[in-house]
Amino acid sequence: MKKITTMAVLLLTLLVSILPAVASAESKTTIGISSVYTDRATTIELAVFIDSSEKVAGGSLDLKYDNELLSITDTNVETGEVLEGYLKSSLSDTAGTVSTSFAAAQGTMLQGDILTIKARVSKAKADTEIKIENAYFYTEDGKELPLQIVNGAVKPFDGTTKDHPTTVLPNKVWTVTLSEPYDMKTLNKHAVNVSRGTTSVPVKVKSITPYTFEVFPDTNYSKGSHTMEITGQLLSAKGTKLVEPVRKTFTVK
Repeated sequence: MKKITTMAVLLLTLLVSILPAVASAESKTTIGISSVYTDRATTIELAVFIDSSEKVAGGSLDLKYDNELLSITDTNVETGEVLEGYLKSSLSDTAGTVSTSFAAAQGTMLQGDILTIKARVSKAKADTEIKIENAYFYTEDGKELPLQIVNGAVKPFDGTTKDHPTTVLPNKVWTVTLSEPYDMKTLNKHAVNVSRGTTSVPVKVKSITPYTFEVFPDTNYSKGSHTMEITGQLLSAKGTKLVEPVRKTFTVK
């Protein structure tokens, strides 16, 4: 990942050629911000993710958050590898806004993280939404892309918790089955959180059917207790969030 650099003049030059056009009724580009469940005052990691429906040549958005509950500085905002080759500009102010924009001469299909952000939760049991506003993305011929926006939150976990009754192997693959079809463009690493204590555990997800997907570790799980959460970032095929997040605890032998 590269540190975000301010290239306002060059960026403006490229964005001028990417003028808005009327968006067609096609599949939407998904843009979202991850959620974190915590009841402590602590440092957390957030990410702005994208799954584009067409090649993206430029875009911009604002993140809005409660600056009395979250603290974000410029030095804690980085671009993701998905924006390699784009000119980028970003600004985090003290009033609760992170603004970012990017552009390139040619469009690319984007799937991954646009931004990664370290934020400080200033109060225990903070409950605050993080919203994406003023989001506009364009193809290289100037067409504005229709967007599906997935807002995030930082809050204590308020869903259902289930304990797995037996120990599992370090390479355990979980199969998650939902009661209705899910939107595959929202199935990514931010739809599922796995942790061991306060340490995040990298996992991968794989779509199996419109109702099921698999969760498995990047590398084998360590011995001990783990927690897996299915977050509100996973939408149904109708675009609605889960009624409540789901948490499963399990022990690796």
